[in-house]
Amino acid sequence: MANEGLDFQDESVRLGYSIGFQVGGDFIRQGQEIDPEFVMKGIRDALAGTDPLLTPLEMKNVLIELGKNIARMEMLKKGR
Repeated sequence: MANEGLDFQDESVRLGYSIGFQVGGDFIRQGQEIDPEFVMKGIRDALAGTDPLLTPLEMKNVLIELGKNIARMEMLKKGR
């Protein structure tokens, strides 16, 4: 497996990669299309302490809608 120049001896590199891989896999399993560039933008902004580009209410509503979409897809998979 090529590690693309990542130093997996570094715990923070292993942790960051593992979190990213888990989150990416979760979105695939949930059938959600997501642009990794925007995910990284949100993470970078949050870690830098910059003001978000959406209001907290807007982000909350987006995540609520995501939850509804996931629940809807699960119900369809179960034939309900």
